Amino acid sequence: SLSLSLSLSLSLPLSLSRGRLFPSHPLLPLFPSLSLPPPPPMAALAALTAALALAPEQGTVWFRGHATRFVRAGPLASPSSPPLLLIHGFGASSAHWRATVSRAAERGRTVYAMDLLAFGGSDKPRTGYSVEIWADQILHFIQEVIVERDGARQAVVVGNSLGSLACLSAAASSSPLIGAVALFNCAIGMNSKARPLPGCGRAEAIFLSLIHISEPTRRTP
Repeated sequence: SLSLSLSLSLSLPLSLSRGRLFPSHPLLPLFPSLSLPPPPPMAALAALTAALALAPEQGTVWFRGHATRFVRAGPLASPSSPPLLLIHGFGASSAHWRATVSRAAERGRTVYAMDLLAFGGSDKPRTGYSVEIWADQILHFIQEVIVERDGARQAVVVGNSLGSLACLSAAASSSPLIGAVALFNCAIGMNSKARPLPGCGRAEAIFLSLIHISEPTRRTP
């Protein structure tokens, strides 16, 4: 005899049939005696709904005609808890922060992570790149997404490596969009052997003041 086993996913759309909650599926009429397990308890549904609400969502915003990819997680920010904007380092992307995004959202913070131009899912135009361009990209993102779309007043920017330098450069503009800056492994220039690029001077001065150095020191061979 032929034995037929049918498995239906509970993630399918739900409909009310014969007074019970069944997954809607075109194969159901072929199996009128099919017995499905009862729906999960309301507590489990509530937990699933809460988990989905905290799951990162992806989006795209346009900066100077180029796409900026970002992820967002957590509830919308309150005035007492400004959202976090995470900026990756050289050669990385917003995925660098995936664990941080999840944990910050679990603790009730609104958190964003964006891909700088030339990295990750953002566009990679053939143009001259500089810390100043990335700083402008950060400020544009805060204004258009965090403030105008999501209703916050400002953001706390958190950078790693080159991302820290871009965050400092953005903060050096004295923009009210940035409430605070956090730095991890902050870079001072695009690399340790190159001369500082135009536009990096203010960010370098801020960094040096933070570590209590009055002026740059040069290594001797």
